[in-house]
Amino acid sequence: MSGGGEAALAVAVGAIIERERKRSGVTQTDLAKAIGVQSNAIWGWETGARLPRMNHLFDLLWELDVPQSVFLEILAADAKTRERAA
Repeated sequence: MSGGGEAALAVAVGAIIERERKRSGVTQTDLAKAIGVQSNAIWGWETGARLPRMNHLFDLLWELDVPQSVFLEILAADAKTRERAA
């Protein structure tokens, strides 16, 4: 995936992470502690500055107890980004 495609995916995934964190009523700091990362990592993911590693993404989605539809939403965002890059 190109740099532009990865940046677009980071923004899309970040928006989903932020939405789900706020829905759960969890702060960035508390979420970071729960999954073992620095709070600035959560900020970076939510702002789309960078993508979380897969293990961190799964950890935070598990911690936030998101429904399966959120996982599918992330997969759809990835597929859409890849289509645009092709």
